[in-house]
Amino acid sequence: MKKPASAAEPQMKYTGTATIIQHCAFMGEVKTVVRWFAVSQLSTRTDPLLYDRPPSYSVRIGFMRSRERTKLSIEVRNDNTHYVSIEDEAGRQLYDSRKNVPCDMEKWQAAKEQMGGHCAFSSEHYSTTETP
Repeated sequence: MKKPASAAEPQMKYTGTATIIQHCAFMGEVKTVVRWFAVSQLSTRTDPLLYDRPPSYSVRIGFMRSRERTKLSIEVRNDNTHYVSIEDEAGRQLYDSRKNVPCDMEKWQAAKEQMGGHCAFSSEHYSTTETP
């Protein structure tokens, strides 16, 4: 008989060059080239004090960037503001977080339009000695 997967065991592992694409309604697209990634099992959280709210779902994607040794991770929650897709070098989709963590694309699009096509943070640098 097969043992059930524990929360520590990954749902999916991949070794090889891939691109993690974070699709954020506020920040736009953020692409990260990685050499390894693992997607954790879906975790569900319910708050007994907030009985009127639906349960919270999330997955964690652990990865290593190319030419680095530090493990990093991204947590994807069902807050309808972001989702993650992962593609291999040939452009084939290896993973889409919307399969596990629901993301209402109408709410995601509304949040994106609310930003007016601009990112929430600017990467421009302003000098404190200059006056605009």
